[in-house]
This record gives sequence, structure tokens and C-alpha cells, in this order.
Amino acid sequence: MLTFAKLANELIYVTKLTNEDLVNILLACVYEPLDLKDKNGNPYYAGKGECSYLLKGKRDVKLEIQRGTSKKEVIDHAEAYFERFIVSKILPSLLNDFLENMRMIITYDSSSVPSMALILLVKVQSRVFTAKCSEPQVGTSNGMDEGSGVTKFLSLRTET
Repeated sequence: MLTFAKLANELIYVTKLTNEDLVNILLACVYEPLDLKDKNGNPYYAGKGECSYLLKGKRDVKLEIQRGTSKKEVIDHAEAYFERFIVSKILPSLLNDFLENMRMIITYDSSSVPSMALILLVKVQSRVFTAKCSEPQVGTSNGMDEGSGVTKFLSLRTET
């Protein structure tokens, strides 16, 4: 089952954000568009202790945030939010590891993957595809054709 703790820990590894920063970025994706506040009327913020409990799976995310993940205004906000605050911070060298780990979790338990995690995964996959398509493609003549044996850079660019 993909839990908040599993997703957050995967993202901490691939972004190198601090625990506190990442937890609050993930939670803000829900509480900002819904304008959720803490008991004192302040914007919700998970401190160091709360983050530790959430990342160890010893405490669940507040119920109002859990319920908020399926609300239209949150889902509509999520794609641009993830691009700005999460996807842009994933280290390119760890992108494929993240995708593979998420695919395994989804493959083995697709019934319990929250829509927010799927939005993030689609966003990351499209970034990987675009990056791979815009890399120079290298081809070398093998001497069988009339090529010069010089390495050529082939241009391949695909929009997603």
C-alpha cells in the first residue's frame, strides 16, 4: 500500500530536501487550495516532531488533509504544484530509480494508490520522456555505407 510515509521517503531520497521541507511541501499541495488552517487559524505547518512521526508511519496525515486529496480544486492545483515544488527538485541521476520504485509499488497494490501520487508519477514520467527525446542521439557510420566513419549527432525532438 502506498502510504504518505512511503511516498515522502522516496521523494526525500531523490530530491535531497530536508524531511521537514518535503513533508510540508506535500501537505501544502492539499491545504493551500482548500485554505485549511490549524486550531489557531494559522496555515498548517508540520514541525520536526510531527514530520518524524509521519515519515515513520507512526501517525496518519490529518483527516481533513486526507479527505482533501480527492477534492476537485486540489486535483486541479496538483499538477502545476508538483511541477514547481517536487518534480523540478528531483535529481536527474535518481529519476529512473524513483520511477521504478513507484511502478513497483503501484504494480503490487494498484487499488490503494492515491490520485495525488498518480498525478505526481505522470508528471515525472512526462519529464523523463521529454528529457530523453531532447538528448542528442549519436550514430556512427560502420563503414558499410558511404559514411565517413565520423560520429554524427542526430536530432530527435518530441513534444509531450
